Amino acid sequence: MLKLKLKFKWMNIFSMAFFTSLAILNAQDNPTEPQSLYIVQTINNGEISLADLANHNSQNKDVKDFAKEMIRDHKKSNDKIQDLIKKDSITLQKSDTSNNLEKTANEKKMELKVLSGKTFDKAYISSQITMHQQALNLLDTKLIPSATTKDVKDLLSDARKTVSAHLGHATTISTYLK
Repeated sequence: MLKLKLKFKWMNIFSMAFFTSLAILNAQDNPTEPQSLYIVQTINNGEISLADLANHNSQNKDVKDFAKEMIRDHKKSNDKIQDLIKKDSITLQKSDTSNNLEKTANEKKMELKVLSGKTFDKAYISSQITMHQQALNLLDTKLIPSATTKDVKDLLSDARKTVSAHLGHATTISTYLK
């Protein structure tokens, strides 16, 4: 009975993630560059927050190493955004997409906070796969195509490479957490 309850809980979490990703993608058709940069910063901040939680809650070395990678890479991405907005005098702008992403990250953190051990590790890595797939989709379909300046396109393209590498790493970890 417990396995059945856990199975339904996971199905609920995945379906919620699916519908949230649809809402995020449909929230805004063509973000401006200041909105796109704020969206990436919001993604970075959510990843850093979840990785901090993983560092605290996980006992698995690979999950902890992955979390450290998330913190390092997403802080580095935020630093690049700050450098660009200073260089080009850009004022970041919130959007429906950034608001939805922030809400999703906060909800995911609340879900993960109550878990521990292998259950936490599986749920955290699963959420990382979902969130990085969503980020790639957002970069490919909305952010990069909407970029008009070389500096912003380059930053978004670099972010895409990093997100893709993170997705690959999370997917690898997920195969041996089962």
